Amino acid sequence: MVAAALVVTLNDATVKWLTTELPVGEIVCLRAGVAFALGLVLVRREQGRLTFRVSSPRLQLLRGLLAAGGMLLFVLGLRHLPLADAVAILFAAPLFSFVLAVLLLGEGLSARRAVAALAGFAGIVVMSRPGTAHFTWLLLLPLGAALCGGVREVLTRHLSHHDASSSTFLVGAAVVSLASLSSVAFGWDLPSARQLALLALAGVLVGFAEYFMIEAFRHAEVTLVAPFIYTSLVWASLVGFLVFGTVPAPAVIAGAALVIASGLYLFHAETAGGAKARRLRRRGRRG
Repeated sequence: MVAAALVVTLNDATVKWLTTELPVGEIVCLRAGVAFALGLVLVRREQGRLTFRVSSPRLQLLRGLLAAGGMLLFVLGLRHLPLADAVAILFAAPLFSFVLAVLLLGEGLSARRAVAALAGFAGIVVMSRPGTAHFTWLLLLPLGAALCGGVREVLTRHLSHHDASSSTFLVGAAVVSLASLSSVAFGWDLPSARQLALLALAGVLVGFAEYFMIEAFRHAEVTLVAPFIYTSLVWASLVGFLVFGTVPAPAVIAGAALVIASGLYLFHAETAGGAKARRLRRRGRRG
């Protein structure tokens, strides 16, 4: 997950650079096309042939559409926002996952977890600074991407129990590529050789990041590995400063700290709850 955080930040920086030169839909589509080609290699490597099976095509399709929507929203946000700001707001994804698990899956909601979730959303408010000159509706773009990512995270964990990582990755890349292809109606530009090279680089980076995340969720619980995605804020701040000369505002740092603290508490609470449940099951079997 730490490797995924670094690789995805490098991808974000590459994409942000390209948004000044190419339409957003074209970037997402061509990048996904490269990722799809990489997915074919992964399928062949894991399964020995270029065929694959999925347990639930509808859920795989939904996951791909969520990925497409999240990518389009996030890349639009990258065009107009500093890299670290957009990445920090994207950290709301685990909070959305927690709320959706409570509302849709009927998971328990204690007072402490409710306070932690509210603190996390308060951090988003601090970062967005509504009512000030720094507020812009463009901040809703990465927030929408976070919502898509939160739902996709839940689906990824569910599908990882039944489908190979390469199959999930390949379907996702195909759906993103086809969904974003519709943006050709709004006009595409003929990319130069340099732009094609950057798009290929972005596709390879996002492909490896996606695969690393799927593998992380396959081999460990979400509550164990998901907090490590927060290291991407460190990478985003560093890359943003070195490449674009931007530094996160104090409000962004403070808000991100609230969101991260909230997320870590929720992850810890879920881990502790899962461990307690396992102990009770073991005691029941011994009894």
